[in-house]
Amino acid sequence: MHRALGTAHGERPRIGLLGGLRDVACGVARLHDVPGALIVEATQLFGDGNGAVYGFVVRTERCEAPLITGRATVIQP
Repeated sequence: MHRALGTAHGERPRIGLLGGLRDVACGVARLHDVPGALIVEATQLFGDGNGAVYGFVVRTERCEAPLITGRATVIQP
C-alpha cells in the first residue's frame, strides 16, 4: 500500500519497511471471525524522502463500524 500511495505516476516505487504501529484499537478479537472481505483505507498524514506516517481503518462492506484503527510508520532505508 505504501508503494501505491507514495509514488508519483511513472516513478519506480521504493521499498518501505514497517517501523511501528501506534494508537491501534481493535473492535474484534479475531479478524478470522468477521464475515466478508476486509476493506483497508489509508491516508498519508506525513511524509518525506525517509518515510511516511499513515492513518488506517479496517472495516468490511457489511459493517460500518471500524474493526481496527491506528497509525503506521513506514521507513525507507
